[in-house]
Amino acid sequence: MKLLINAFESEDNWAGNGDVEVDKENQLTEFIAGLNDTSVIFSFPAGSENKYIEKTVAADVTFHDELVFHIWSRNKKNTGLDFQLASDYAYKIEFGGAEQFFIPIAHKFNEVTLYIPDITSITKVKITALHNDDDYIICSNLTASQAEIPRDIWEGTKEYLESLVDPFYAKIKNDLITGTAGKGILLGTIRGSTGDNYEAN
Repeated sequence: MKLLINAFESEDNWAGNGDVEVDKENQLTEFIAGLNDTSVIFSFPAGSENKYIEKTVAADVTFHDELVFHIWSRNKKNTGLDFQLASDYAYKIEFGGAEQFFIPIAHKFNEVTLYIPDITSITKVKITALHNDDDYIICSNLTASQAEIPRDIWEGTKEYLESLVDPFYAKIKNDLITGTAGKGILLGTIRGSTGDNYEAN
């Protein structure tokens, strides 16, 4: 279940601190997420450390535990994907409460997922620079989502393993028990009832 918080589609209603501002709307599709038509480019001139861009929003995220959005930076990409220290991050983001989140920015236009179990409402989107260098960032499609828990752990494990199987190999549909198509390749069988315990020999 997803809830759109802000599509980052329009340059309207963003307020900058210092010289930070909306540069323009982006129309290059490789920097747009969520099937939107545009994304937004923000300008952070040199000397913008602790300066920010923000926008007022209103969203109830009581039944959501993740926030997801896409971001790209022209000059502050972390090509090594090494985000262990505070100094590895060029920006942080806030949503109107006390919580602050560092934003990991990879070499490419990447998806960022933030875990928000203690946030129930969002009143603003505020992005703050943690550096003093000239930079431009592109942001797109901020949504809240609820992680879906599989009906049981074995179903989740099965789905994960199936996702790892090469698609071509997975199309070999031989059921060695019934001889009918559509069951995949038989590796083994196990039967049991709820409450049974199994131990490896």
